[in-house]
Formats: sequence, C-alpha cells, structure tokens
Amino acid sequence: MQYLEKIGSNAKKAFEELKTVKHNRIKLVLENYNTAILKNKEKIIRENLKDVKSVKRKHLVDRLLLNEKRIDSIRDSINDCAIYSRLLYFSNSTNRKLILNSTNN
Repeated sequence: MQYLEKIGSNAKKAFEELKTVKHNRIKLVLENYNTAILKNKEKIIRENLKDVKSVKRKHLVDRLLLNEKRIDSIRDSINDCAIYSRLLYFSNSTNRKLILNSTNN
C-alpha cells in the first residue's frame, strides 16, 4: 500500500508543479513529442513487434501490440492533452471562477 501512496503523492506533487508551467511551453513539448512519434511511427511499430515476440504472458499481447491506428490514437490523445493544458493554465489565472463556472454548464 505504501507504494501506491507514494505514486499518489508524486502525482499530486507533479500536478502542482505542472500548474506553474506556461501553456506555450507545455504545448511546444507536446507538439514536439507528437511530431517525433509521427516521424518514427514505422520504427516504433518495428521495435514494438520485437517486444511483443518476447512477451511471456501471451494473453497480454493484444493490449501491447501497436499498429498505425493505435499510434494515431496516441497522437490524438497528445493533442487532447495540449487542449487540457490550456484549460489548466487558465484555471490558475485570475479568471479561475469564471472558467470553472463556464465549464460546469
């Protein structure tokens, strides 16, 4: 249980630190990450196949297998994170109450 509590504590600390990072910096990092995934998509798939072949728990293979569709889904999630980082940035601004009220509607 201490392990999970440590993970939770670290996640909370990371969240608090992330709130101080400017949106433009977060967006740039996410865009670079997304571009790197796109640029290296074939290599990622190739290396993933090597990993999947060495899996000892064969029932997990489907969950581990990466293909173009799954990589595109990962990239879409990264784009979503860029949007959420904008909301996070604004929620810490002086307009916090206004934004929270408008997102709760």
